Amino acid sequence: MGCATKPDSSPSRTTAHVERLAGTGKQEGTGAVEGQLSEYEEKRVLKAKDLVRSEFLQGEHHTVDETVRTDGFTNTYSISSEYGSFEAHGAIMLPIRVHEIDVIATLRDLPKRTGYVGGVADAVTRPVRGT
Repeated sequence: MGCATKPDSSPSRTTAHVERLAGTGKQEGTGAVEGQLSEYEEKRVLKAKDLVRSEFLQGEHHTVDETVRTDGFTNTYSISSEYGSFEAHGAIMLPIRVHEIDVIATLRDLPKRTGYVGGVADAVTRPVRGT
């Protein structure tokens, strides 16, 4: 009906197993494991110029910070602009964020353009003039 053997749950075996996993045990070979674990847990500092094209690093409305945070899986880019600070999670999102900042700049400049204001005024008054 069930398994005939029971797992060994003696305290000494469990404690030794946990210590070995945690890297605190004094067993032979744990020094090498500890060295490998610390190597993988170390935070790496990446440079944006080594990861993405230069056209995305600085533009008319933005600047990407030189250092890139990473968790070992996703790189996070910090972007500064006159419209605020932004983050791009991954190299695929960086061009999207840069484009969004350019769109914000375009939208902010629209009221300053006389063509836009004149076009809106013409569109509003056209039906009235037609009647």
